[in-house]
Amino acid sequence: MKRGVLFSEDEFDNLLNELEVVRKIHLLTSKEQDTEVGFLSSMYQDGVQHGIEGLTNMIRWGVTRAEVRNDLSKARENLQIYSKGENAVEIAYWSGRAHSLMWALQGNPQNIKLFFSAKKRIPVDRDQYLAES
Repeated sequence: MKRGVLFSEDEFDNLLNELEVVRKIHLLTSKEQDTEVGFLSSMYQDGVQHGIEGLTNMIRWGVTRAEVRNDLSKARENLQIYSKGENAVEIAYWSGRAHSLMWALQGNPQNIKLFFSAKKRIPVDRDQYLAES
């Protein structure tokens, strides 16, 4: 790995694998959009997908960690703006974008949370999602 470049090949492959997992879960969750938790989880997953897709493109271009942190700052700014209002869709989407970049910068130690709580307005695991469904 070159100095300042973001990921090793193994880490990049892990990103692609996680993106595939998110896509599969998203297809299932999109069938449950008639519930608030299902719809918001679907929007959150859109944000996660867009975050990881953007990151994989940036890695191909040879970005540094500083550039990814800058992208994360922008996602967090948007999340903060929307969190001041009541637009749950934007909160879910920008939570997904920010969460995916934070997860990647931490070296993606475990699988990313794939669902979004309609009540708490935070990323949650499958069990918490099912409890709200």
